Parts: sequence; structure tokens; C-alpha cells
Amino acid sequence: TLVADLVARAVLIASKAPLSIRAVKAVVRTGAVLPLAEAMDLELSEYNRLFTTEDRREGVAAFNQKRPAVFRGV
Repeated sequence: TLVADLVARAVLIASKAPLSIRAVKAVVRTGAVLPLAEAMDLELSEYNRLFTTEDRREGVAAFNQKRPAVFRGV
């Protein structure tokens, strides 16, 4: 059913890195009303902010070690 599919998708999204999910939501919400160049600057700004986080390091390590990542939101 539609509701079951939506819940499954929400569970999948919630399992991802919380800082990244927050950043994506902010970029989509804000960037949708900005000129393209400004929206791309916003996306780059968020990427640069997330680049130094522990969650990014965990994601890369988990990928390299072929294991599920454990994100902590830091």
C-alpha cells in the first residue's frame, strides 16, 4: 500500500546520516527559491561544512570496510 511504502521510505531515510539529511532538506527548501548559482553555492557551503564531520569519516570508513555505517550526528 501507499502508506507502507511511505513508511518504508521514511525508515530508510532516517537510517542515513542525520547531519546530511538535515543539510539536504535545507538546501532543497532554500535552494528551490534561489537563482541557480546561489543554490549551487548553498549546496557547496553545506558540503564543505559536512566534510569535516565524524559522520563523514564514519561513512567513508564503513564503505571501505564494507560494513553498515553507524552515524551519530556529529
